[in-house]
Amino acid sequence: MQNRFTAEMKTGLINFILAICAVFFGIRAYNVWFDKGKSSTEIRVSRESESVPETKAVTRRIPSESEYELLVKKNLFSQDRAESLPKEPEPEPKVEELSIEAKKIKLYGVVMMGDYKSALITNSAGSPEDQKNKWIKIGDMIGEINVTDIRKDSVLVSEKEKIYEIRLYDKNKDKSGKIAEKPKESGKPTVVISESKAAPAPSKASSPEPAGKSESGDQKEEGPKFEVINTPFGPMKRIIK
Repeated sequence: MQNRFTAEMKTGLINFILAICAVFFGIRAYNVWFDKGKSSTEIRVSRESESVPETKAVTRRIPSESEYELLVKKNLFSQDRAESLPKEPEPEPKVEELSIEAKKIKLYGVVMMGDYKSALITNSAGSPEDQKNKWIKIGDMIGEINVTDIRKDSVLVSEKEKIYEIRLYDKNKDKSGKIAEKPKESGKPTVVISESKAAPAPSKASSPEPAGKSESGDQKEEGPKFEVINTPFGPMKRIIK
């Protein structure tokens, strides 16, 4: 009997606790169901109020009239606007005929690498040191002659306010460096022999030269002589004769 009463007490206690839990969660569910709109609106408004930063009034500085003065003066659509003409190139210096001193200077080569310019010359009228191969630059003096410019095929020099050009390739010079003289035209008429006339018979007294003499004469003729010149690119040969 006592055991039965104890079992019923336990069952009733458990049921009572379950009933209280059911009432409690039922009230919570009711509040959540019917108060959902209000709570979400309040949360949204509070979040928006927190996220929006405070706006500050920005004051801009009004530029002065002097800053617009340049735009007014240089107006693209102004009627008084004139076309900007390119600068005229400076005229090249007048080149005179070579003087006596300049004719004695011979140009053998030119080296041009970027801003570096140099020329290989000899001066037959100078001292023994000047008569040797010599590298010159712009501004150097060759006796009383000043080097004013070095080009790819010539050198400009000045003497007594006159400018002369010493060319690397001169058609009027022969291999020895001397100026070739033009053949003078003679006023005498040229004699032309007609082909119809028979050639004169060779005289009996004349005899052909022996082959030995002709060979010895060819052997006496010497070939061209060369001179070795030291250049930045290595030794080079130059014809002397």
